[in-house]
Amino acid sequence: MGQDPRWRAEMVAHLDASPEARVLDVAAGTGLITRLLKKRVREVVSLDVSAEMLGVAHRRGATAVLAT
Repeated sequence: MGQDPRWRAEMVAHLDASPEARVLDVAAGTGLITRLLKKRVREVVSLDVSAEMLGVAHRRGATAVLAT
């Protein structure tokens, strides 16, 4: 139905974060929200428990951290 990109963009648009902010994207998965955040803030770190999903995020340019 195409709803996912809309709610992600809407959520990021309503964050009260300065352009100099450092943000932790918890449960980042493949980094789709991370990519949106990187357009708005200085630094974003993607955190997830799935090495496979973080691998995708990392290949897309994310700084990825594997959670335990």
